[in-house]
This record gives sequence, structure tokens and C-alpha cells, in this order.
Amino acid sequence: MINTEEKRANWDTLWPAPAKINRFLHIIGQREDGYHLLQSVFQFIDFSDQLRFEARSDNKIIIIPDIPGVSNQGNLIYQAADCLRQKAQINPGVTIYLEKNLPLGAGLGGGSSDAATTLLALNYLWGLNYSQQQLAELGLKLGADIPFFIYGENALIEGIGEKITPISIDTPVLLLQIPNCSISTQNIFQAAELKRNTPEITLNELASKQDNTSKIITLEDFGHNDCEIIVRQKFPQVNKAISWIYDIKPARLTGTGACVFSMFDNSEEAGKIALRCPDSIKCLVTKSLRQSPIKRLTGQ
Repeated sequence: MINTEEKRANWDTLWPAPAKINRFLHIIGQREDGYHLLQSVFQFIDFSDQLRFEARSDNKIIIIPDIPGVSNQGNLIYQAADCLRQKAQINPGVTIYLEKNLPLGAGLGGGSSDAATTLLALNYLWGLNYSQQQLAELGLKLGADIPFFIYGENALIEGIGEKITPISIDTPVLLLQIPNCSISTQNIFQAAELKRNTPEITLNELASKQDNTSKIITLEDFGHNDCEIIVRQKFPQVNKAISWIYDIKPARLTGTGACVFSMFDNSEEAGKIALRCPDSIKCLVTKSLRQSPIKRLTGQ
């Protein structure tokens, strides 16, 4: 049941599309069709795009502003809105205003999160009442990461991204470095030298890292990112971001993108280190989250 505060979500509401980081990213194999088999833990962070939806009197879906290099119909936001109304066999128009804060190709899941927020918000605003599972099934047709953002819980991700197991993990303060480059997932996965045989882990292995008092899994520096060595070789900006901080704190690539994160116990410590970040790299101190902030708007 949606409480009083959540009922205030309406056509004037700003809907967040939160970023995620990969606490680790292991590639454990590859299917015959070329898709890679992954194991990762996705975690929400306090950094997001913002979307606002406005009903139209025609049946058009308009996204404002345009994203350079992306057509209106090629935008995942458009595709999500159109898929939802096709499923519902309705044809309302909507203008979607996007405040784009998450850089493209950064490994933060911005496009997938925008699409998921579109599905969640329009499902609510159009009064369709589809379940999370129904929305996730629809989102999976558009992108493997979208169901994670639909469900809104930190999770162990497996398969090609479609197997999602919610888990409770630690929530460190983060220092994000976002070099000025955009990285194509496809190009990294196509690299011949990419390692594709990391041993598979089990949920029990992760559970063994639980804090006995809180039952929260403490990942700390568990695992690695199999894509990191390839990205560092191909993108000097990313290599620079990891190298300068390495003697202070471990840093890790998130996903296949350009963003690098380091974990801290508190914001003060992270802020002091952020002041030393090279001028050529955007730096942000933020926090990891236990769940998506969009859940409070949808009554979950």
C-alpha cells in the first residue's frame, strides 16, 4: 500500500535515475552467441540523472533536451516509454525532461537507469499497475541491466545480467573519479586479450563475509574487475586516475566504463583526498546506498 507521502508523486514529481557501481566484475565464460557470462555485485550510489514527465494531448514521445549523437527514437528512454504503452495497448503522448548528470560510457549504468525510471514512473503515472516482474521482463528486452534498476535492490548479478539475487552489503563513502572519455562496452568485450575464465563464486562464499551482528556482507576489496586491465591499456585517462591514487587507497574501475571508485570510512577523509585529484579528472565524493531512492516514489 502506498503511504501518504508516496501518494504525492504526480506529473510534477522529479524522478531519480540513480547510478550504480560494480563492486567487482568477473567474466566466467562466454556463450556460443558471443554474450559473456558475468558475476558482479551492483550497488546503488547517491548520484543520479533526474527525469520529469509531462502529459501531451497528442501521441508523441518527446525527450528534452536532445542527447548529442542519439536520435529521439534511438534513446532508451523513448524505447522504454513506447514499449510500455504498446504492452498496455494505449497511445498517450508524453514529454520527458531529462537532467543528464551521469556521463555516457562511464560504467555507471546511466542509460539503463533512465530507461528503468521511465518504466517505473509511467507505469505509476498512467495507472497501469504492472508488477516489478512485468516491468523487469519488459526492460530486459531493451537492456540486460535494466531489471536491476527496476527491482531497486543491491544485488549479485549473474548470467548475462538477467539473474538477480538481492543481497545486503556494506555502504562505504565513495570517491568517484570520472575521466573525460566515453568507453564502449562492446569494444571492451570484443578485446581478444580480455580474460574470460575467472573462477565462479557462490552466494555462500559471499555470505561467508557477513558481519555476524548486522548480517550485512562486507565486501571491502573483494574480487576484481576483469575489464580494468584492458581499459587502462586503451585509455590513458583511466590509467592516470587509478595510478595517482593507488598509493593512498585502492581504486577500481566500475563496469566497462571510465569511472573509477575508491572506498572510505567517512566523507571527511574522502574529501581531503579529493582535493588532490588531477585537474583533468572530474572528482566527486558521494555515498553508496542500501537501495534505489526511487522506491519511495513507487510505494515499494
